[in-house]
Amino acid sequence: MKSLLKSQKTKLFLCLIVAGLVTCLPGSYQSEANIDEQIIDWDKVRSSFDTYLEYPSPENAKAFLDTLPTDNIKVDTDTANKVVDYIYTFRNYAILENEIWAGDRYSTEAAFRLINVADGAFGETLDMTLGALVRINPSLFLEVLYEYKDLWLFKYTGYPVYGVGPGYRERTKARIYEYRMRIKALESVKDPKYSEIKEACINRLLESIKRLS
Repeated sequence: MKSLLKSQKTKLFLCLIVAGLVTCLPGSYQSEANIDEQIIDWDKVRSSFDTYLEYPSPENAKAFLDTLPTDNIKVDTDTANKVVDYIYTFRNYAILENEIWAGDRYSTEAAFRLINVADGAFGETLDMTLGALVRINPSLFLEVLYEYKDLWLFKYTGYPVYGVGPGYRERTKARIYEYRMRIKALESVKDPKYSEIKEACINRLLESIKRLS
């Protein structure tokens, strides 16, 4: 009888431990479970993007932004893949990129959200666009990055500060120069609100320079 009670107590103790572990799962795993619950209307994404392409105003950029996922999501349907490919089409993406470099906040946010669905060449292109923005408009870059700093992808790959175009990839000295100019641009932003992410971005660029030197 005593051995039976002891066995039952042991099982109860183990169950409590397991229950505690489940409730204490890291936030990243919990957020990933919630991420999968995002419902994206890809037809609406395509429609709002077409409207934006026809007239890329801040209002239309905001409408397009609002259709995009806020964090990592699986792109696993034909419709979703076709819409993502459509956005990445050169003649379409060129308009978005131009508005980002021109300083539009909503277009820049859209790029950060597109990171959640982009893969391969599209992902590299977004890295290049945002990397260039670091030097062109460091205040805008840090302002938007601050809002998206906890993206699932950034936890694994770091902040998108060192993407460069093809010409720089084959020229090490040119890339080092570009990274130094990006550091200088980031250092020009004095708002203490962005101090932590600014330091992280600068350190990442310094590490890249060290590897290339």
